[in-house]
Amino acid sequence: MKKKGIVFLAVISFATFSNAAQAEEKTFSGEVKSGLYSSYDSSITGVTFYEHPVMQQSLTLTHNPSGVYASVWNSYSPNGREDCGDEIDYSIGICREVGKFKIEVSYSLYNLTKLSSLKGDLHALSLSVGFPEVGGFTPFVSIEKDLPIDKEILPGGFLYKVGGTFEVGGVNCKIYGSGHDGAYGSNRETVSIVRFDACKEIGIIDNLKAVPAVGLQIPVQADVDMKLIGSINVVYSF
Repeated sequence: MKKKGIVFLAVISFATFSNAAQAEEKTFSGEVKSGLYSSYDSSITGVTFYEHPVMQQSLTLTHNPSGVYASVWNSYSPNGREDCGDEIDYSIGICREVGKFKIEVSYSLYNLTKLSSLKGDLHALSLSVGFPEVGGFTPFVSIEKDLPIDKEILPGGFLYKVGGTFEVGGVNCKIYGSGHDGAYGSNRETVSIVRFDACKEIGIIDNLKAVPAVGLQIPVQADVDMKLIGSINVVYSF
């Protein structure tokens, strides 16, 4: 727990420093997010990594003219020990508008438990394409190739999502289906789950907002339960 606490303090300190420098340098922007989730579940396979509440934080810093960004994401279960609720991910990428399309390419290092070791961790290469809006619905396709550091401990795989986003009465919604080629040593699933997410942004002060959300996971080929996943995030933009 001490390691996760240090990471979170570093995130907050860095965000404060960046905000102070913003008046002189307008080309950078960032976001700090801290949230409580009812459980930690894979958004692709539907597998529950941790059945109890977890805290998840992230920091993203973006160079606006280029769209290049770097981020760190942290999950931990507040139970005083490292377990499957604990993870730290480091990412770099670029997100740009190309004509009517939104293209994002990124590399991530998934630093899984135990956090003191790289054994079992994954390198991830991701591509996401957002298509032009059609009748208020914005389609997207996301693919990810996970490359294992040690496939004997945790195999990699190819994963994907296909869906879209839309808005209803000020509520941001997303619906998608996901699948994989037998990632992490499991059986191949053309469509693992179908998931519907909805969230509402609530302004607090200036650049600070609260974002309550709920997700409904519906299993198709995945051997997981249908479940609701709730969360509340506090987001600060600078």
